[in-house]
Amino acid sequence: MIRNNNKIICIYDFDGVILDTDLLKYNIFKNIFQDERKSIQKKILNYHFLNQGINRIKKFEYIATNITKKINIKKEIKYLESLFSKKLRQNLANCKFSTGAIKSMESLKKNKIKMFLATGVNKKEIDKIIIKFKLKKYFEKVYGYPLKKDKIIKIIKKQENVKYSNIYFIGDSLSDLKAAKKTKINFLGRKTFLNSKLLGKNKFFSEKNVYKITKNLLSLY
Repeated sequence: MIRNNNKIICIYDFDGVILDTDLLKYNIFKNIFQDERKSIQKKILNYHFLNQGINRIKKFEYIATNITKKINIKKEIKYLESLFSKKLRQNLANCKFSTGAIKSMESLKKNKIKMFLATGVNKKEIDKIIIKFKLKKYFEKVYGYPLKKDKIIKIIKKQENVKYSNIYFIGDSLSDLKAAKKTKINFLGRKTFLNSKLLGKNKFFSEKNVYKITKNLLSLY
């Protein structure tokens, strides 16, 4: 989020912040690599968790190159992406909004606080998802892959002509936290079933309700 002449802008991550898809995608990763050895599966799932905010194509490239060590990397990436996309389409409709997400966005919109979306999801894919779940009305602009989150933050900062210290980014992953620290903006972490299970108690991810995470921003407006 950004503050300029008493105005604040909020940047939301998507998976695990607006829509509860983080556990779904984790389980899809687990499923599509179920035939690998247990030791390999563990490495893959650990890599996925530590890099949740990164586009899955880049993840598949890393996994195929460095973990499963396939010969035909391009063919493997194409296969994994096709399989992942199919399983995601089959299950996405069953996903629910994160606790307090809609209330959070409605509250900020009511108070004329600008909101942006920054996600590791492919831009064309996230645009379709935003329309599907009727979320377009909340965001000034939606950003996705191939842009990295730190780059997106810099673009927003420049376009809005504000200080980094007035930007607030709501995320649920370590990669989100890393992007916020890299650009020296404020980070508001959301606690999820997945990150609480894998990280335990963590000061950066302590609140589940998105509305409670963002409501204090109104006092800065």
